[in-house]
Amino acid sequence: MIPVIPTKDFDRAEEWVQAIIEPLAPLMCCRRFVIDYKTMDGRDKNTDIVACCPRQMNDEQVVEKLKERLLEWGKVSSIFEQGADGMRCLYVIPGYLEESISEIGLHVPGDMENAVRTTFGSHLPVNWDELVRHWRRLR
Repeated sequence: MIPVIPTKDFDRAEEWVQAIIEPLAPLMCCRRFVIDYKTMDGRDKNTDIVACCPRQMNDEQVVEKLKERLLEWGKVSSIFEQGADGMRCLYVIPGYLEESISEIGLHVPGDMENAVRTTFGSHLPVNWDELVRHWRRLR
């Protein structure tokens, strides 16, 4: 299980967690995530969290553990990681990006696969293949 701490202040939460896991620092690390989810009653919500993750866990494993851990909150729609070099999309359900683009009043690209690949570069979501299948079905 990954310990998860909801926060409004990444720096403070990370300092607190780092202090707790200091003896385990060679094995564990803190990671910052922005999670979008749909509650059981259908409301869209988001929260920032700091999670303690085993260093050997890859992104796909972290996403699966976070989805399991956050199941009590609702269904996870997206997981973005806040790192030193900015935000990185680790996971997004099919349709989420298009909905988000529409909500802010922008035109949804006709070729989402290429648009996302261009925007995210080599840091594609762990469910990239699922997203590609979704976009190709829509063409």
